[in-house]
Amino acid sequence: MNVIKLRHVIKDAGLGTHGGSRKQQGHPHSIPSTNDMVMQLQRTIGNKALTQLMRSVKPQSTGKVIQRAIDPDLVEKQKEILEIPKDVKVRILELPKKSKLTEEIKTLNDIHKFNIDDLNELPIGKVLCPDNYEKFSTGEDKDEEWLKAPMEDHMDIYGGAAYDHKYDLVTIIEGKGPRDLLHEIGHFKQNSQGFNATNVDTTILEYHNVILNENLFEGDPRLSYSKSFIKSTDKSWKDLREDFSESAKNLTLLDEIEKALTTKRYEAHAELIKKNLVNEYFGKKTK
Repeated sequence: MNVIKLRHVIKDAGLGTHGGSRKQQGHPHSIPSTNDMVMQLQRTIGNKALTQLMRSVKPQSTGKVIQRAIDPDLVEKQKEILEIPKDVKVRILELPKKSKLTEEIKTLNDIHKFNIDDLNELPIGKVLCPDNYEKFSTGEDKDEEWLKAPMEDHMDIYGGAAYDHKYDLVTIIEGKGPRDLLHEIGHFKQNSQGFNATNVDTTILEYHNVILNENLFEGDPRLSYSKSFIKSTDKSWKDLREDFSESAKNLTLLDEIEKALTTKRYEAHAELIKKNLVNEYFGKKTK
């Protein structure tokens, strides 16, 4: 299967590569909504083809990248931006680009680890993709090529950064920018408030995170989550709320989104953002 066909498989699986990979688009997101997509791809095209695809769709390097570990002061600054109390410890695992799924976390330099001593004895794969790692690291399904692929290939499928509520863990590839980190710490904050991909619709969860957390980053506000699913629909904001009329958690996040969109930051963008959310949610439902 060639790369063009593989990209169509990704689109069908809901992963999206319009205009390039998520890494190019700068769309970080949470692992729970993505693991199922990865599993679907692996069932459809196999591990080897998926590994080849991850390498094929990545942009060519434009020059030498200076890699730095995450600055603890940056983490504290972002906690302050997100109004996370100082005594709350954000759990972060920064993955060197050439590390492997089979490497135990304890072998990584301490500068890449924040408040995750309880994970030290686990291999990276057990934390990053536990179901896949269990299946493809041993037995008749063992896949050496997949296991030996560099971490930058594996993390590319997540856009280079992710949050996993099961471990309450932000995972980010070495060299990603502060906005990506802020987005994932935003998911950390959401989870601390009782909202994650197991009890809230992922589209609402992501828009809530973008609007209330990520867009606190300096610069232009982000007006949508994923362009991959934004197609015009005849649905309205009222239709969206009615779809969740019996879901208190989803309605809570929609209320918070509505309130945030009345602030000066969004006065020129509120209706567009709401329409993007509506289109993305209903677009996914009708795929």
